[in-house]
Amino acid sequence: MFGSVCEFKALSRAFAETRPLRSEETGNGPRRNRIMNTRISREDLLLKLGLPKEDADVSVIEEAFRSRRERYRREVEEAGSRPEKIAAKVDLEKFEALEPDVEYLVVRLRADNCLNQARRLFGENRKKAAKVYTAEARRLFTGREMPDELRLSIEEVEAEIAGTLPPFVPPSTPSAGKIEIFLLNEELKGAEGGPGSDLTVLVDGIALDAEWGREGLALAGIEPGERCLEVRHQGYEPHGQVLNVVDGEVAAVHVRLTPLPGELEVRVQGPEEWVLFLDGEELPSQEGNLFPAPSGRELRLEVRAPGWAPGSRRLTLAPGARECWTLAMERESGA
Repeated sequence: MFGSVCEFKALSRAFAETRPLRSEETGNGPRRNRIMNTRISREDLLLKLGLPKEDADVSVIEEAFRSRRERYRREVEEAGSRPEKIAAKVDLEKFEALEPDVEYLVVRLRADNCLNQARRLFGENRKKAAKVYTAEARRLFTGREMPDELRLSIEEVEAEIAGTLPPFVPPSTPSAGKIEIFLLNEELKGAEGGPGSDLTVLVDGIALDAEWGREGLALAGIEPGERCLEVRHQGYEPHGQVLNVVDGEVAAVHVRLTPLPGELEVRVQGPEEWVLFLDGEELPSQEGNLFPAPSGRELRLEVRAPGWAPGSRRLTLAPGARECWTLAMERESGA
């Protein structure tokens, strides 16, 4: 029934790992982590992501999850026998089940960052700005159960701000500036000229909703002073710069995002030794036949081997994408 003892063991491990979880493992029992409101503690989650316990940077955590998930997916694709593929799929499903925990941890860390910013601004007597950050900390947990200690910390800062603010006087003109972003990447604009849904704009580390105008993105109601602007899009290097926002004025920014290079995996059937040419230039051999390649433009590919008819192809890699080219070569006539 089974090809070997190894296959039998792999299938047994795969089936055992797909058993239903007990209540204490799923978080329905008394062992549920009340602080993070997830099935796994922060320390265990960072350990599963291959990160040290003290490493709590949001971008590092998100990148670690994406890279590990991609590694598990490659293991499924590259699995040889059926038992190996089943075991690889089980490992992938177990890791992907951590995504809600990772998302919750990222939201919690962002809320902590907002609260720290609010405390700093309050200490600088910038009370209105501090209120914006406490409100953002609450907004991040919309639809989620907020940990008790975080709620108490937010209420404490809010109480301090409310107790020291002067009597409210309706301002005649609100103190705020505006940022306009002109995106120069035509490939990222939608049918109506606006940006795609994957575009994210952050000011001082907080993602903001931007309105698309006739020429660019408009961010209104920005507090005057030095502001850190960051523009992100999947598959592109993030763009960041510091702006000086002036009350009642518009700070214009022209942004051209740089696409990340893609990866091309070449699998050749036939000759044992071959050479890949990109746009007429010979590429050095790579381990695993995985070649870095420019993205966002058409590439002319050709594989050559002595005594074999060359194979060619044209393709365009999406930014940061990976594509596999499988080529079955034929011997030249008379070879």
